[in-house]
Amino acid sequence: MKTMFTSCAAALLLATAASGASAQILIGQSADLSGPVAASVKETILGSQLVIDQVNAQGGINGEQIEVIRLDDGLDAKRSLENTRILIEDKKVVALLLNRGTPNTIAVIPLLDKYGVALVGPSTGAMALHKPLQKNIFNVRSTYQREAEKAVQHLQTTGIQRIAVVQADDSCGKDALEGANKGFEKANLKPAVIALADRNKPDYSVIVPQSTKANAQAVLWIGSGTAVTEGVKALRAAGSAAQIITLSNNAASGFIKELSSASAGVIITQVLPYERSFGHPLIKEALALAKAKGQNDLSPALLEGFVATKVMVEALRRTGPKPTRARLIATLNNFQYDIGGGLDVSYSRRITRASTTSTCRSSARAASSGNRRAAIYFYLGAAAAGAGSCVASPPCFSPDMSTLSPAFEITNRARAAKMTRSRRRVSTWVLSPEWFKKKASCRWHEAPLLNGGSAVAALLSNIRQSFA
Repeated sequence: MKTMFTSCAAALLLATAASGASAQILIGQSADLSGPVAASVKETILGSQLVIDQVNAQGGINGEQIEVIRLDDGLDAKRSLENTRILIEDKKVVALLLNRGTPNTIAVIPLLDKYGVALVGPSTGAMALHKPLQKNIFNVRSTYQREAEKAVQHLQTTGIQRIAVVQADDSCGKDALEGANKGFEKANLKPAVIALADRNKPDYSVIVPQSTKANAQAVLWIGSGTAVTEGVKALRAAGSAAQIITLSNNAASGFIKELSSASAGVIITQVLPYERSFGHPLIKEALALAKAKGQNDLSPALLEGFVATKVMVEALRRTGPKPTRARLIATLNNFQYDIGGGLDVSYSRRITRASTTSTCRSSARAASSGNRRAAIYFYLGAAAAGAGSCVASPPCFSPDMSTLSPAFEITNRARAAKMTRSRRRVSTWVLSPEWFKKKASCRWHEAPLLNGGSAVAALLSNIRQSFA
């Protein structure tokens, strides 16, 4: 399965390039197709292409076929800038989709603003893309700050006190560190050490000794792709058994494959629904399309591409025939869309109060006086990688970090509407006791939460207090 992502992605890239003659709606993407996060990017492309292929097979949008022009930037911000210029000025794309990397995305903002081009679903959780408001960026994921904050709190609740931080020395790393510091403050802890790492070529001979000398029980590793996988291997080679936790930009099957035997004891935060929740409408939809192409597994990275492209396609559909850049942005500025299972993505020019139908969803918001506010809701989850962390094989992406949110309930509006007032059902992830004892269980339970003092409600109340 893991090798399939790369081969399928290559085939999809060739297919989209070959279909240019019949395409009428051009979308652009600059991302790393050959560098340190290429494995993750290709999985994201797979998810995106599932949506594009389905739409085109059904006649396109308002009779117009979609083509995504993808250019490789190798995770280099300068190449991202040039690629984006080519896509906007030369290729005349209507919008951009799923650009990868924090410095890369920040670098292209002036071009987006100059030409009035929307970027939907950038594959980064940088707060700089949320605050201050970036008028042409429409985020479809939670923030790294939120993930890093909850990651630290999670480690503290398991009894870990000495937490080292390895931070990529770039805008993404600095951004996530702010969230981690909030987590340390709430946990009444201080980092055992903060080690800076070059974004693409970290010096592990300097980084690893800092963590081992601090006798770290856990390491929050803020970085991307091979910069993290090679670091984990170096840490293990030095004899460290510290728990490793990294962010959702690494939530990909390719990342686990690169870790190989070093994946034991690695946790990856996740911001989309658990891809093995086969009863979830979003997962059902994605899996059905994947299986039709001969692929039987999903990954968090694939789902990110799938969801972002669903948002793009729906916005194009609402824009009407012959969409222009300006009309698409106008559509997105007054947009609300259920991507599946009661998960809402909404954007508005007005600063409005976000929906409170789910207190467990992580809210990624952009606010600016008098301008658009985006309110995007997803699970804050995590992936436990490797046999040492998870009993399932291949490594299972479990939703255990959803327990780090202020509450556990995830309200399914469609399902709840069918329940009576006295018995309103709420889908609830409940930690199995085995997880607390062994931290090696992927067994989770979905249970009804009844009004009143049920045993489940009492259990959730107790768990909530431990994560408050």
